[in-house]
Amino acid sequence: MHTQRCYTLSLSCPDRVGIVARVAGFFAGHQGWILESSQHADVQSERYFMRLEVRAEECVLRQEDLPS
Repeated sequence: MHTQRCYTLSLSCPDRVGIVARVAGFFAGHQGWILESSQHADVQSERYFMRLEVRAEECVLRQEDLPS
């Protein structure tokens, strides 16, 4: 029996150019498929918020593997 390995990533960080590209590139580099993505920026607080559903059957991701 084959089980899908799925992850949910929720993050917030200072808003800046390149966040989506860096996160998507990280998962692509680990053979991850982004199944769903939701994001927004808060102009007043200058924060960026993202939530991803990712399928990554080829690798096991640990919190310490994620870039800061």
